[in-house]
Amino acid sequence: MALSRFWSFIIALSIIFIFYMLGSNQMYNLGQLVNGKQNDALVVAEFQASHFQQTDSVLFANIQLNKAIGFAQNDTVYRLLDNGIVEVCKGKQSADGIFVTCKNTIIDIWLPLIGYLTFFCGLLHLLNDSNAITKLAKVLTPFFVKIFPELPKGHAAYGFMTMNFAANFLGLDNAATPFGLKAMESMQEVNADKEKASNSQIMFLCLHAAGLTLIPTSIIGYRAAQNAVNPSDIMLPTIITSFVGTLAALIFVSIKQRINLINLVVIGFVTAV
Repeated sequence: MALSRFWSFIIALSIIFIFYMLGSNQMYNLGQLVNGKQNDALVVAEFQASHFQQTDSVLFANIQLNKAIGFAQNDTVYRLLDNGIVEVCKGKQSADGIFVTCKNTIIDIWLPLIGYLTFFCGLLHLLNDSNAITKLAKVLTPFFVKIFPELPKGHAAYGFMTMNFAANFLGLDNAATPFGLKAMESMQEVNADKEKASNSQIMFLCLHAAGLTLIPTSIIGYRAAQNAVNPSDIMLPTIITSFVGTLAALIFVSIKQRINLINLVVIGFVTAV
């Protein structure tokens, strides 16, 4: 509800701002807001060609002579259109219009990114169907038992958390979210106080937010879609920062929840990572 109100406020504020720009003559029409491109000449007025013929014949002759590229006079550009309208342009558009932005977002970012996400999501499902995730969950159970002491052994949340961490490990943020929600829902079943998050839920939320990542798939996809020279050169910084963040989350939450991390299982797991 709060998020809906926030976006409603943003939309209403944007509409008010557009009317202000139109009323103060800082925007001539809505065409450039919708279809304009960044650095296009900004139209501030339009006149019939006959207007210039009658008021300034020399200027009109220059406009006709430079019809293909427009006639520049100081910081103003005059362009004669085929329909007999002369556009008066001053300055450049600061950002792409709505349709151009949507087109670039879909074609240049989302479509290329779908290929990356499809591959790694398929890999994640393959690991799940081959029971590799179940086996991994069994391997991680001793570690989970130490950092989630309030959660019963063999609880279903362990499997969901394993899937969530595996998705984060591969940089699949969107794939990790459903498993995270299922893990929180599963832990809520054994939560004594339904109105307050349990210690296990808080620990999981902090570890999920830290997002230990080995292959930042989504970020590499975004960078590749934007033609980065080396899209994967952020792998090492991502591994370091996500590991440090995860370790910090584990330590601070454990201190708050009085969980003893000084044991062979936790130290051995962290060292292995």
